[in-house]
Amino acid sequence: MSKAPRAQGGVRPPDGPEAIAQLESRTWLRMLGCANLVLANLRANLRAQFDVTLPTFDILAQVQRAPTGPTMSELSRRLLVSKGNVTGLVTRLERRDLLERRADGRDARVQHVHLTLAGERLIRRMLAAHDRWLIAMIAELGQQPMLGLHRSLGALRDVLVKVNGRGRAPGARRGALNGRKPNSAGTKASSVQR
Repeated sequence: MSKAPRAQGGVRPPDGPEAIAQLESRTWLRMLGCANLVLANLRANLRAQFDVTLPTFDILAQVQRAPTGPTMSELSRRLLVSKGNVTGLVTRLERRDLLERRADGRDARVQHVHLTLAGERLIRRMLAAHDRWLIAMIAELGQQPMLGLHRSLGALRDVLVKVNGRGRAPGARRGALNGRKPNSAGTKASSVQR
C-alpha cells in the first residue's frame, strides 16, 4: 500500500471529506497557535518596556487611528468588547492623563475619545516598538513565504467575510458569525491593522 505524496511542509494532500475537515481543523489550530505566540510576545514586550497591557495598547491605537475621536460605542465595536469594558479602560487611561473624553458638538450625550499629548507620545513610541517586535519575530520566515502567507490569509478573510454575511442569524450584530456575539471579556488580538 503506497502512501499519498506529501505536499510542501510535510502535509499530505487531503483525499476525501473527512481528511479535508481534519486539514481545516489542523490549519485553524496552527493559525490560532501562531496568533497566541505573537500575542504572548507582544504582551510581554508591552509590559516590560511600557508597563501597559495589550488592551491599553489596543485602545490607544484605535483612538490614534481616528483623528476626530471615536465614540465609546465605536471603540466597543472596533475592539469587540462590551461598552462597560471600554468605559472602565477609558476611565483608567484618563486618570493616567493618556486619554480625554469630549462631548460631541451636536449631541452632548455622545462622547468622543481623544489622546492627550502624553497619550500621543506614548502610542507613537509603542507603535514603533510594535513594528520592530513583529519584524524580529517573523524575519526568519523570509519575504516570499511572507507574501504567500499574506495572500492566503487575505483570501481566507474574504471567504470568512462572505460566509459571515450569509450565516448571520436574523437580528444578529454585524461581525457575529452564525448569530454568536463577539467576546465581551476583553481584547483578544492586537488591533493594529495595516
